Amino acid sequence: MIIDLGGIQLFHGIPIGDISHKLLMLSDSLQFDSIDSTRFATTSSEMAQLLRRDSSSCSISVGLSTEINYVGVVLQFVSESPIIDNGLLGKYFDVVKPVQFIEGKHNYVEVFKRLSNQKIKLPDAFINMLRLGITQQSREELMMEIQASNKKLEKTVLARTQELNVALESAQTANEAKSNFLANMSHEIRTPMNAIIGMSHLALDTDLDRKQRNYIDKVHRSAEALLGIINDILDFSKIEAGKMNLESIDFLFDDVLDHLTNLLGLKALEQGLELLYDLDPDMPSALIGDPLRLGQILTNLGNNAIKFTEGGEIIISTRVLESSQNQVKIEFAVKDTGIGMTSEQSDKLFQSFSQADGSTTRKYGGTGLGLTIAKKLTEMMGGEIWSESEIDKGSTFYFSAEFGVGVEQPIYELPDEIDLFNVLVVDDNASAREILITLLGSLKFNATGASNGADAISSIVNADQNKQGFDLVLMDWKMPAMNGVETIQRLRDNYSLSKMPAMMLVTAYNKYELLDELTDIEYKGILSKPISASSLFDTIMTSFGHKIAASSRSNMREEHYREYITHLRGAKILLVEDNDINQELALVFLSKAGVITTVAENGAEAVEKVQQKPFDGVLMDIQMPIMDGYTAAQAIRNLNGFAELPIIAMTANVMASDIEKAQKAGMNDHISKPINIVEMFSTMAKWITPSEPLDSNEENLLSEENGESLPEITGIDINAGLDRVQGDQKLYRKLLRKFRDSEQNFVEKFNDARQSDEPKFATRTAHTLKGVAGTIGARALQNVAAELEKACDDQKADSIVQMLLIAVESELTPIIESLRLSDLDLRSTDTTAKFRQLSKDELKEKLKMLHELLIDNNTEAVHAVEDLEQCLQGPAGTTDLKQISSAVDKYDFDSAIELLNKMVAKTDIKI
Repeated sequence: MIIDLGGIQLFHGIPIGDISHKLLMLSDSLQFDSIDSTRFATTSSEMAQLLRRDSSSCSISVGLSTEINYVGVVLQFVSESPIIDNGLLGKYFDVVKPVQFIEGKHNYVEVFKRLSNQKIKLPDAFINMLRLGITQQSREELMMEIQASNKKLEKTVLARTQELNVALESAQTANEAKSNFLANMSHEIRTPMNAIIGMSHLALDTDLDRKQRNYIDKVHRSAEALLGIINDILDFSKIEAGKMNLESIDFLFDDVLDHLTNLLGLKALEQGLELLYDLDPDMPSALIGDPLRLGQILTNLGNNAIKFTEGGEIIISTRVLESSQNQVKIEFAVKDTGIGMTSEQSDKLFQSFSQADGSTTRKYGGTGLGLTIAKKLTEMMGGEIWSESEIDKGSTFYFSAEFGVGVEQPIYELPDEIDLFNVLVVDDNASAREILITLLGSLKFNATGASNGADAISSIVNADQNKQGFDLVLMDWKMPAMNGVETIQRLRDNYSLSKMPAMMLVTAYNKYELLDELTDIEYKGILSKPISASSLFDTIMTSFGHKIAASSRSNMREEHYREYITHLRGAKILLVEDNDINQELALVFLSKAGVITTVAENGAEAVEKVQQKPFDGVLMDIQMPIMDGYTAAQAIRNLNGFAELPIIAMTANVMASDIEKAQKAGMNDHISKPINIVEMFSTMAKWITPSEPLDSNEENLLSEENGESLPEITGIDINAGLDRVQGDQKLYRKLLRKFRDSEQNFVEKFNDARQSDEPKFATRTAHTLKGVAGTIGARALQNVAAELEKACDDQKADSIVQMLLIAVESELTPIIESLRLSDLDLRSTDTTAKFRQLSKDELKEKLKMLHELLIDNNTEAVHAVEDLEQCLQGPAGTTDLKQISSAVDKYDFDSAIELLNKMVAKTDIKI
């Protein structure tokens, strides 16, 4: 049995005498005689000195060997270097074992010295005393050990520092590569996204049937959803890089809600959900902060709520937590009635690339980044974010944020004559009903509620009998048993009231479908859910014939947009863009605004063109062949006299580093792709001032397309018609022309239809007239056409049908006559020609292209004709083009080809 007594480190610099002293103390304690003790210490010390001379790391391990009849001392000499035994040890020790290896690294030799033939007593206290004598370090040993440890530590730190430097350099390289990859991916994805979103936006402004509009609308919204995912990835990268910054600007919370409604409303509608806003009446509407990032959080939480809710409602609410004159802290909540979460799933929220569970991504999609970004943005706004949820009962996401309080708060003050109205709110959704009652109360209305059509009728009749009749009823459209329209009809047909309250329809669904049901009902207006204080106030005011103050939210936005357009009219712009689709998209937007545009295909061409003629500004794409935008901007800045020329980057790269790079290259600002039209014109107006702005006459000519010069037409409410096409006057003129050409012979078509073997043909003919009359705003004609349709459908007597046909004709004839006398064509003027003057070769190319499209029966011929109508002045004139355009509108391509050939024959152009 071996008892370990410890070891002696043989550091260089420690006197051999210290080592010898320890061994003498050991031998004396073990009762060696004086000669043995001296020889033991001397032999061992000499061996230690030899080891230390040959090795930087060596030691002596000391132990006692206790056998049955004797006790002996065991010494083990250990060294990193080879041990050479020259016979020194054998002269004294009883046993010397050959040199061996420990794990192939250390060399050692073991010696043994028997103390006596009789076993001595070795109590624990004695053993501990011996062990202390061997292991207790002298001052020199302590210093040497510290120095050795320090050297070892220094080596370790140096090695780790070198490893860290290598890792840091590798990480920086990887981060730079990731940034470059993200920038390139952003550009590569955003470039086609710009085309998809822009072109689908333009397509939605054209004359589409319901199915086509549905398809294009879904393409448009899907593209915007994909763009949202891309933005999430880029925002997450900005957060990781510490480059996410917040703006601090004045904004109206109503504007954030309007944008939120546009993004979430249709999604909620498709899910059959009601989207509701429940806002704290004490919350200031004018705030100071970052509206974009606030909207981003609300949009993300709202999208999630819709995504995980199959039925019920989504309620977005606010509550003021703290308020002072200049600061306010607001708690926002997004509550749904969806699938909910377990506590385990809730714990995984707000982690990067993480959703409630693995199946979530597969079933519902998403990057798993939205809540992580929302958490970071919330913290940057001085707040926090958290959730409460119960499985199968829905979730509520809360977040708080701090804002400054804007100086000019919107004031919702009703005129005295409509103050303290008695209002009845009819809605089967209890949350929607209570929210609207509270909202009306904040506007000083006396509001009560009813949960269905039958209760509404009972409340209205009882209030009328008690001489406390309602002044206004807000009637939800979609209700079970009896919807809002049916409720109004039953009330009107079956009850005699001393005072019929004004009716206002409320809907979370398609407003235009509701309009189709309201053909014979008198109503004041339509409110679309979700309802905010501003939308409720504006609708009530306009419905009762009162003007909204110029500071109205929608008016303010419209005024700003018009200011940008007015400021830019006549500006000469160089558009530098290599992508054909992006070129076309930008040209449409710019030409509509009266901006005179020249195109350059790349940076090198841009540098040449700015020297050939003066421009008021340059819109510069970044990634282009031959010469990119950065290089081109620097080259232009280096030219004499171009230091002040506004150069604005149009880039799909929106990383902070890309924007900084554009600024360093000499660009004044940037416009992100996909293009946001308001943002584009706002940025342009900030930097660009036309050197030759259009005068008032030119502006009037150009504004025809925007609806400022439409002629009055008998029997048609032009404003109502423009509302149906979202203010697109070009489309509206086209609809009027089609109505004039297709319905001028309605009486003959209807009589032929009645003689047809198809029994429903006459009904469909009347139905078509009713529909198109409603679309263009011919309400009286729409109503009598609806009566004619119903008479045909009910198979009424011929005398009744004939009487109604006469009524239709009496309404239709003055409309058709007025349309014939009105100039519904967009006039091509010299001013317009300035936008795109064609050379003979360019004209030949465009005519040739139109001819090929017509031969191929390609509907792109519609756009080709429109393009020619806008820019063709001179040899061929425009009269022939109008005839060609009319034929193309009817898809009569054979006639169009014949007319085109006749037009070209008048010139010296050959196609």
